[in-house]
Amino acid sequence: MATADSVGEHIQEERDILRSGTRQIKEKLEQKSEEAWDDLVESIRTHPARALGITLATGVVVGLSAAALTRRRHTGLQDAIETLKYAIDKAITKFK
Repeated sequence: MATADSVGEHIQEERDILRSGTRQIKEKLEQKSEEAWDDLVESIRTHPARALGITLATGVVVGLSAAALTRRRHTGLQDAIETLKYAIDKAITKFK
């Protein structure tokens, strides 16, 4: 029959194993996220036009989604197009 002390020791050993595994997973995730961030920064530096295009496309999708959710009608596309035109005009004036 197991005593309370041996059960407590077994539980403590299991906790230590879980903590060690969790720590290792955390370190791996931190390392991979840092590598991914560095890759993203390098990609933006080498291909700024592609990064701008992806950002613009993402903005259009988010704008369309937001317009569709707020109005619940099919006019969201027209609003997104007008917003996109305004943003492009404003960006062009900044770069002149």
